[in-house]
Amino acid sequence: MACVSHGMEKKIQTLIHTLDPNLSIGVEVQRLSNGEVLFAYNSQKPFVTASTQKILPAVVALAASKDPMLIPGLSLSFGDAPFLTEVFYDDIKDETYFVFGGDPLLNIKNLEHILQSAQQRGLMGKTLYVVMHNQKDKPFLPPVSSGCPYEGLDFCYGGILLPAIINQNRVTFNFSGKSDAGKADVVLEEGQPTFAIQNMTHVQEACFKDPEVGEWDQVQRADLDFDGKTIMVRGCVPKTFEAKMCLPVHPYAMRAYIEAFMVEALKRCHIKVKIKFLDEVKDTKRFKKFSYSSSTLEKLLKLSLKDSNNLVTEALFSKLTQRASWPRNWDFAGRVLKAHIEKIFGVVFSKDDVIANGSGLSFYNTLTPATLTHILRKAYLKFGQSFADLLSQAGVDGTLENRLKNLSPCSRVSGKTGQLHGISNFAGYLQKTGKEPYVVSIFLTGNGSSTKERQKLVDDLLLMLLEEM
Repeated sequence: MACVSHGMEKKIQTLIHTLDPNLSIGVEVQRLSNGEVLFAYNSQKPFVTASTQKILPAVVALAASKDPMLIPGLSLSFGDAPFLTEVFYDDIKDETYFVFGGDPLLNIKNLEHILQSAQQRGLMGKTLYVVMHNQKDKPFLPPVSSGCPYEGLDFCYGGILLPAIINQNRVTFNFSGKSDAGKADVVLEEGQPTFAIQNMTHVQEACFKDPEVGEWDQVQRADLDFDGKTIMVRGCVPKTFEAKMCLPVHPYAMRAYIEAFMVEALKRCHIKVKIKFLDEVKDTKRFKKFSYSSSTLEKLLKLSLKDSNNLVTEALFSKLTQRASWPRNWDFAGRVLKAHIEKIFGVVFSKDDVIANGSGLSFYNTLTPATLTHILRKAYLKFGQSFADLLSQAGVDGTLENRLKNLSPCSRVSGKTGQLHGISNFAGYLQKTGKEPYVVSIFLTGNGSSTKERQKLVDDLLLMLLEEM
């Protein structure tokens, strides 16, 4: 074990024992310039990555934006417009093809803009074919990866990795129980089509008598469902409950959901055409075309790394791991991402490093601290401070906005956090004016402490390392 100082290991052990003697911890600290390991503790042991996993698709996306030829089949426009929604017009048949491109930020206002622009350019025919995806023989990834924990309906993100993504593939509504009502109120959020609501809930003082069960958990969320046309609401809601909730759209309901949005957008644009659906559209070379992208890659990467946006990350992961001769599933996608990182950054993964998805929302994602620190170091050497700036800055923004707020002006902590049940991680850079940056990965796993307690331990470790600098 290499040490920044002889007392560092003892200090870390004291911190761990004070919080939770059974806590599992892995740490690696490297010098940026030459990769010298300044401190390592369980650095070859695999840990669940949680959202620090988002660093992997981010560094590949950034490399591809500089040189799209690094990723076979990737569009040359990737750096400027990673996700294109395209409209093709066949002037011979007077038909229009609307092709989704997996844009995770596409919403109904964007749809209106695309349709209006197509009409102004004379690209709107008598029939509008909606193309769900353009690769009939290459099915896309299933909606969730193996081992992906269920996200409560108060925190759903769509998660369906199809190129047809509108409003994050979810329907959002306000859900409340009123003291004078027999049934809960379910009111759809503005800006989306009107879906039918089958409300079979009943309002009670409390749905569970146990005082330890909080109001939010009183709602029987498993009894909420959406089939693409109707929201089914069943079960019990406490009288005082009021919150915004959302339902992800399942693959079997996707067509009905997409059709509802397209009909609504056409209605708002006063465009009258027949709508039909296609699985794919072949040979579009002679067609006139209009392309639209809702965001730049820089914006998407900031959403992924600073805000820890799962859907944006998974959309990038899907885009970067398409390989014509490989099956489209999570396992093969993880292998492709590994291959990209090995080729671009020269990182050699250990047998214990597993990429189960892009977002880290799976307990099957594991990396050793040594591997993640190595990737971070190579990314900084390749992209410089511009990559560190995409990460959250302690006390300033993102998931680190409310942490380490009292850092001295000469210190800077930039990194990606990771939280799952019993897991609190950090991976990033420690910088001090006039000093060479440290590259750091910290993994904590244990159920004997709270999230706040584990986060404080991570922060204490970071402060300790800053002092060593």
